[in-house]
Amino acid sequence: MNPSTAPTTASDAPAAVPPAAGTEQAWLTTILRPAGTLDQAAARRLGATIGHLAAASDMVIVDLSAADVHGPRALALALREPATAFERASRCLLVIGAPAALTAELDRAAVPVVTLAADALPASPPAPPPAPLPTPRPTPRPARPNVPVTAT
Repeated sequence: MNPSTAPTTASDAPAAVPPAAGTEQAWLTTILRPAGTLDQAAARRLGATIGHLAAASDMVIVDLSAADVHGPRALALALREPATAFERASRCLLVIGAPAALTAELDRAAVPVVTLAADALPASPPAPPPAPLPTPRPTPRPARPNVPVTAT
């Protein structure tokens, strides 16, 4: 592009061209893995985060396997609004490792999420054993000069 015809501001830049009809678009999946205690305040933060991700993600996976859900009702209520937004947009909110109490609250509050028990996932293959450490090479000793031994 000739420097004299280059856009000078963002409004002068050419608009992004939308994909042609019938072409596939990219798919974005976001994975959240909260760890530690999920109390009421943490549940609200998680719900707000998922709400922000709903604008850009086709699917959000919330893996609760490292979390301790202290307020299942609070978490279910925090997930209701973003889950509804995903459902309206034909997208998906998947919760993995939801404890039974949370699953019951999600059902009771009619939160449109998909839940999957943590033990339903295939086990990861075991990690390979660590590589052996290299054995140190012996340090060569300096040569001793020949010193005659004299008897006394």
